[in-house]
Amino acid sequence: MRLGLNNNIRGASAEAHSFGGRLPGQVNAIFTIRGYNGQWYKLAHVSILQVIGRPTPGGPEGMVCVQKRDNGNGDYVVWVRSLEGAAH
Repeated sequence: MRLGLNNNIRGASAEAHSFGGRLPGQVNAIFTIRGYNGQWYKLAHVSILQVIGRPTPGGPEGMVCVQKRDNGNGDYVVWVRSLEGAAH
């Protein structure tokens, strides 16, 4: 999953610069909630991943290696529309 960088995710701008403004992440849950005004909101709980090694995609597959962040500040709730794509 690629996550479009927005104002809710701070401190990752240098890493996102290597990915064209996007961050690697893992979708943990997708849910819909209704606000007090009766409007519905589609949200996702994501874990932003940390790049291991070079942040530039390389090799014949054009991929980078990632792992979960160990400092505990990689979990966010974001708009579903900010999720841009999937990878395997």
